[in-house]
Amino acid sequence: MVAVVVADEEKGHLEELVLRLERESGKGRVKWHKAEHPRRMAFMEAVAAHPGFVYSLYVSVATGKISYLEATARSTAEAVSLHLSHQLEELREVRMVIDGLQKGERSAFRQTVSRYGLPRVTATGARDETTALVRLADALAGLKRAELEGSNEAANLVDRLKRRSILEEVS
Repeated sequence: MVAVVVADEEKGHLEELVLRLERESGKGRVKWHKAEHPRRMAFMEAVAAHPGFVYSLYVSVATGKISYLEATARSTAEAVSLHLSHQLEELREVRMVIDGLQKGERSAFRQTVSRYGLPRVTATGARDETTALVRLADALAGLKRAELEGSNEAANLVDRLKRRSILEEVS
């Protein structure tokens, strides 16, 4: 499972928005699986209701035998390309924070993602709790996982996110 949040120049605005919604929903700055079910669903409901997330969230469910690095690079490149198709500006540089990316994997990740046509890439690793946008990606992955495990509540919310152009699935 790969979840991608694309924030371009409005990264600070999106981070502030996530922090506010985490606070208001009661989810707080914790990982998806550590939050109480009603609070994490309230958080994702708030995301679904806010127009500031349009064309920002992407998710991929990896199938077959593909490495995490390859799946993450492919999904990220596709998410950025889709995001750019909704923008008028040309992209010169991509800065990424990848959940769980180790320091020794950064170079390989940059090379892999460049094969998919992204411009100059800067990639760093992070843990789930460290930044608001990584926590949002973690919540998105958790929601999608719940949908795949048969949760009607999660399936309805994923569908609403898609209808509102907040979430797109990538390969």
